[in-house]
Amino acid sequence: MTHTSKSQTSSIILSHRKLTPTSHLDTFYNFVAERHRAFKRRVAGGPPPWSTDKGVAGRKFCNVFRIYDRVTQVLLHEVIEAGPQEHAEVCFRVILFRLFNRPDTWKLLNKELGPLSWKTFNIQDYTDVLSERESLYTGAYILPPPMKLGRPRGFENSLRLVQLMMELNLPGELAKCGSMREAVDLVKAFPSMGDFLAYQLVLDLNMTPHLSFTENEFAVCGPGSKSCLESIFGDHVRGIEEDAVRWLVATQREHWARLGITDPPSMYEEGGLSMVDVEHALCECAKYIRESSGRSKALWKPNTRPITWDLPKKWVGAVPPPLPVIVSGDMMDEGEYEVSHIISRRAADGKYRVRWIGWGPEWDDWLSLTELDCASQCVKAWTRCQAWQKRVEEGVQKAANET
Repeated sequence: MTHTSKSQTSSIILSHRKLTPTSHLDTFYNFVAERHRAFKRRVAGGPPPWSTDKGVAGRKFCNVFRIYDRVTQVLLHEVIEAGPQEHAEVCFRVILFRLFNRPDTWKLLNKELGPLSWKTFNIQDYTDVLSERESLYTGAYILPPPMKLGRPRGFENSLRLVQLMMELNLPGELAKCGSMREAVDLVKAFPSMGDFLAYQLVLDLNMTPHLSFTENEFAVCGPGSKSCLESIFGDHVRGIEEDAVRWLVATQREHWARLGITDPPSMYEEGGLSMVDVEHALCECAKYIRESSGRSKALWKPNTRPITWDLPKKWVGAVPPPLPVIVSGDMMDEGEYEVSHIISRRAADGKYRVRWIGWGPEWDDWLSLTELDCASQCVKAWTRCQAWQKRVEEGVQKAANET
């Protein structure tokens, strides 16, 4: 990919840290633009190669938009849209699908036990079917089976996790959440569900008819996207990756213009990339950077199966989320502080560790409940999550003790 526009060389202040973007900032925006062009050429029926960029044309990359990836399209059409649309039922199907994340496993269960439903779920029936197969999980991103749930085989514990989530009414609790961050906190209370995997599952559930969290609220970066952010901003970005993603989203229009990119990728007529999209694309750009440097020898042959690029029905005609706002250092220096979220609570004095919007973790403060009066919703969400985590721990212990 080549361009003749002026590169970004000036430093920026992000979360009160000085960062100087490298040339990989331009690499990122050029990569996502060309990767999406290649996708559009492919769905239009054009022959390979779909890009003149050898890195894009000769290697396997996920799409810029997560929804267009093959497995996510299977999730949309064969899981979310195929079956009863009651909130609990569609959530059950999504959770069951993603804990294995392998379409063949889903098809096997449907063939032997379908239509799959929480109302008719019998864990022994599912165990009997899956016992006959060896390859049950995907190699894309691996959710390790929650062995804390007490079964010797991984897939049995995955089934127990589905059962535990549903018995504790995770779908109903998610429907009460006021933010995606709160929803992720509820999911990550379960064993094997770390920050990133909990975030990914919430994104899947957010495609269902009954949940509508904005995709520009926040992002949880996986190892690949963190690596790309360090290529763009240097090691000093560590710990403020979420704010770096927010900056890449908020400033994208000026970078498209600076680089002469007149067809920036978008799912909407005028939407651009959300924080979800940027996090997803950063991981793919990290692969592109590695492969461009000769550190990867991976070969790729295009999958000949037809591809779809559909959106959830509730997204069609929807207004895209507004670009996130970057809180400037000047505003913060004038004394305008806003709580982002609560990190923890100190037992000794009951004070809460608070993360501020626009400030990195090194600026966290310990505040009393009285001092947090203006952030009562954050306290309420944190308290609810702590009570939920206790319920989950009790459920895990009960499941582990069952014979």
